[in-house]
Amino acid sequence: TASALEVKRAWVAARPRPAQRARRAPAPKPAWPDSWRRMWPALERALSRESTRARYRASIDRCAQCLDERDDPGLGFLTAVTLAEELTEHAGEGRRVAPITAANYIEALISLGRHGGADRASLAAMQVVTRDLRGRARAGEKRKTARIEDLMDRGGFAAVTERVARLRDEADRLPAHAARRVRCRQAVALCLLLMNKPARTGDVARWRLGEELRRERDGTWRLAWSQSKTCRPDEAGALWPEVAA
Repeated sequence: TASALEVKRAWVAARPRPAQRARRAPAPKPAWPDSWRRMWPALERALSRESTRARYRASIDRCAQCLDERDDPGLGFLTAVTLAEELTEHAGEGRRVAPITAANYIEALISLGRHGGADRASLAAMQVVTRDLRGRARAGEKRKTARIEDLMDRGGFAAVTERVARLRDEADRLPAHAARRVRCRQAVALCLLLMNKPARTGDVARWRLGEELRRERDGTWRLAWSQSKTCRPDEAGALWPEVAA
């Protein structure tokens, strides 16, 4: 008899497939306002590493996207306030960012203006907005700390391992073709990986078996990746034997 997984594959293959939608063309890069483009060469010369230049370009791209349909806004308090609101409140689902991220984006614009000869008073006014965003971020950090303290009160790593054990037992009780079984096993793997080193959700979503997560010839598992937000390399190194077994 065929295994449950083989039966499921045959059943899925036999189902009528819906007509494929035409793929969307990739979204074009936002056009920078003329004044920003004129300032960029000076900032580019000041940044020695290509990875740093790429990070600044990405931040300024995001700001330009928020102001895409407006006339050249220049740099100043009104521009910073508009960006802060757009980035943290009005962007579509999945596009809103945390206050600290919005502050970093606007700081990239301030650096652009500082090297490009923008009015110093206008840049100082923009920094009022970034200080407010960072204050909001610190308040959010207090809530994050409270969640961590709650986890530690419940036993820290011991609580995580108990959760892993419950998920693993649930998966073992389910039939091999059950989607819930797959989700339980995925949750187990992520919990164990993140016990070695926490990572941003966006980075975790990009981890691939055989790429970021690799097994060495001696059987050691290693996890290394490039942070999507900062473009900096990060790693957990060799995973704990208790986790990788």
